[in-house]
Amino acid sequence: MRELGILWMLTLILSGIVSLTGCSSEDEDSLTTNSSHYELLGELMGLTQKKGQNDSKMIVVKLFERSGLKRQVVDITDQFESAIFKDDKKIPVSHVYVEQLPPAIQEKAISAGEDMSTRVCRIEYEGEFYYDIYSVFSSAWINLFNSNGERHDFQSAEDYAVFMNRATNISCILVLISEPVKNAEK
Repeated sequence: MRELGILWMLTLILSGIVSLTGCSSEDEDSLTTNSSHYELLGELMGLTQKKGQNDSKMIVVKLFERSGLKRQVVDITDQFESAIFKDDKKIPVSHVYVEQLPPAIQEKAISAGEDMSTRVCRIEYEGEFYYDIYSVFSSAWINLFNSNGERHDFQSAEDYAVFMNRATNISCILVLISEPVKNAEK
């Protein structure tokens, strides 16, 4: 668990560097830079990028300002085809747009996306949907929420294992990143 925390801290640092440097119109090959960024992001978050995919399938979810800089939360889910989930199990990416999520989950996902690259997986358990909101900051503990945004707490690791063994229809539904707004007035 500690090694995972260290890996995610490295992700945080790299994500911050990439976000701060960004790509300007003077970059010779910004498409390659973005593709490399998504490939690195994918590796760090357990995502497999679609072959031949470019960064043109991005959806701005929210514009915001932090420390005087204009930033945006961007949905890049269509860049990926699969994700690694519990016990290194490969799950499909089935894009669900932010506005299609329950309001409480929208809010939590976007808030997490403002701070760090975020991956949301949807899990069906006993006829109800639960949402695993995964980012660098939250990787040390389980962030599983019901549709009302209430955290699902487990009494033990065994309870979590039972839950996951009975869960069905697990898929990654959303991948969000935060980046500077390109060509923003300073």
